[in-house]
Order: sequence, then C-alpha cells, then structure tokens
Amino acid sequence: MTYAVDTTAVQQYRDDEINLIELLICLWQEKAIIVTAIIMATAIGGLYAWTRTPLYKASVQLTSPSSAELAYLNQTEHFSVTPDSIFSDFFKVMTSHHHIDQLVTENATLLEQTLGIKANENAINSILSVRKFVYPSSHKKEGSIEPGNYYLAYTGVNRNALKQLIIKDIQQAQSQLLDKTQQEYRVALQQKIDSLSRKQTLELKALDNQLISRKTYLLHFRKKLVQELEEALKIAQSLNIQLPKSVGQLTSPSPSRAKEENINIRPQQQTPLYLRGTKLLAAEIKNLKNTATDSFIDDEIMQLEAEKSLLANNIELEQLQDLLASFQPKQNLSLFSNIVNTPNTAISPNKPLIISLSALLGFIVGVLIAIAKVAYRNHKKTSAAE
Repeated sequence: MTYAVDTTAVQQYRDDEINLIELLICLWQEKAIIVTAIIMATAIGGLYAWTRTPLYKASVQLTSPSSAELAYLNQTEHFSVTPDSIFSDFFKVMTSHHHIDQLVTENATLLEQTLGIKANENAINSILSVRKFVYPSSHKKEGSIEPGNYYLAYTGVNRNALKQLIIKDIQQAQSQLLDKTQQEYRVALQQKIDSLSRKQTLELKALDNQLISRKTYLLHFRKKLVQELEEALKIAQSLNIQLPKSVGQLTSPSPSRAKEENINIRPQQQTPLYLRGTKLLAAEIKNLKNTATDSFIDDEIMQLEAEKSLLANNIELEQLQDLLASFQPKQNLSLFSNIVNTPNTAISPNKPLIISLSALLGFIVGVLIAIAKVAYRNHKKTSAAE
C-alpha cells in the first residue's frame, strides 16, 4: 500500500521553521536593543517602587464579652443581655453612619496623620475605602454575625498611628454601645419600679377605702349602742336596778310565777340591757364616750392594717429601687483582642512584583522594537533588489 505525500504542506512547514530560526537570529543580533529596553523599564519600575509612599495594614480581632462582664446587667429578670447580643449590637454601632461621622469629627488629626484624610464632607467615603471588616472563614452564613471571627482592618501610611486609630475606633464604639445598653437597663428597671409603684398605690388605696368603710360602720354602731345603753339606763333607774339581775329576780319567787317565766323566756331571747343595772350601764356609757374616735378593737380592722403594712413594705420594689440607686456604669467591655497586628512589611507597593513586571514589559517592548527594526531592514533590501 502506498501513501500520497502532500509536498506543499511539507514545504510550508520547512519555510515556517526557517523563518522562525531566522527571526531568532535577527533578535539575537538586536539583543542590545532588548537588553536596553529591559534595563530602562526595570529602572523606571524600581524608581516607582522605591519612591511611592508605602502602605501598611493593621488589624485586630473582634470578640464578644464574657458573661461575667455582663452580670451587673442581668441581676433581675426585667433586663437581660447575652455576649452574642452585645456583640451583634456592637457590630451595628461599628458600621453605623453616626459612628463613622463621630470618628471623623473627634480624630481629625489622627486620621490625617494615618490615612491622609482630611475631615471634610468626603471623609466618610474615604474612611470606608480603607476601613474593612474581614471575615476569614469561607463558611460564613449569610446575615450571621459570629463573635471571634471578625477582624477590623485599616490601611494607611503610618504603622504606629494605625494602631492608635484602630483602638480609638473600637473604644469609641464601645462607649456608645455601653451608654445605650446601660440606659436601656435603667429604663427597664424604672419601668418595672413605676409599674410596681402604681400597683402598690392602687392596692393601698383599696385597703384604705375598706378601712374607712369599716371604721365608719363601727362609729355608727358605737353611737347607736350608746343611745341604746342610755335608754336602758333610764329604765334601770326607774326600776331601781343598780346591780345586774335576771328576769326572774324582778318578781317574787312564787312557784307558779317562776314556772310561767321559765315557759315564756326562751334561751334565744336576748336579755334586756336595763337588767345590767345602773352602775354597769353608766360605766359602759362613760367608757364608750371616752373612747377616741380613731381607736378600734376589731379583728377585721386589725387584718386590713396588717395587709396594708405588708403591702407598704414591698421587698421587690425596694430591691429594684436599691439596684437603680446603686447602679455603677462600666466604662469598657472586652470587645477586641489585646494584640493589634501591625506588620513591618508594607502591603503596597510590592517591590519585587513591580520590578519583575517592569523587566517583563521591557523585554516585550525590546522584542517588538527589534522585530520592527528587522522588518524595516528587510523591507529596504527588498525595495533595493527590485
């Protein structure tokens, strides 16, 4: 079996190979141009890398406070915070427009020294471009805020000032958060105190009304009893009964009379008051008239007054009032690690990378110039031959 050979394709392949070799030879002949381009580009890149102001990056890890630090806010069931909820609120404060605006206003000199940013209307946008929250984990759930995984990072021209700025930023946010949280604590306690006080006032008023009603009733009863005793005294005086007697003693003790009295008098019938005698009746009247109008010996009044005394000494209300009166606000919380990472190496400019790219660019430019020169020389030769 024989195969046909495409001589045209073979010839084209040989021509291309010859042209490539010739091109490499020509480039080698123009190596001075290529080397010069590389040197010049590298020099320009190096000059740029060494004259550009270096930028540094400082960062710090954000953390949630411990439960022990929040114990003073969780003393009662009327207000409660958790480390996670505090950290979530702290993150909201850190990212709020109000916080950034206050940071610019209060730290204008430090911002200009660190970031080259002046406190003007564009300062907030400038800060947001160099101030970043970094979440290193790729498994972060959307919308979640997990303490211990967030970093606050700043990029600036002064390493030492960057550290100061980060601490100022966090401390200012801490202060805002604490003021807000502690104010909410005070409000919660005051609202509960007001609620208990209103309830106590209403219950005390109800007891006072019951006491007034009961005392009024007893005063009327006492007045009526005095009237009844005075009438009985008159009857006793008319019957000349000085000492207490029974009904049977008013008549002669004849058997038939006694029997009749025993038949007519029932045990359930009340003994007439005048039988107490004038001495006893007079003593009772005098005692009742001399009794003060606010003096009562009554079981119901004693019970109501005991309830009133117990209600007036509301232990829960007193404890809440003592807590609010003795409340001592804290000045800080542990919301960031103690170590602020400020590497000595600048993140920009990347000198090795700039020099490498400059040398590569110089090589490409040198090759293009060499190819152009070779092409021009060949073109002149061809024109001369014709």
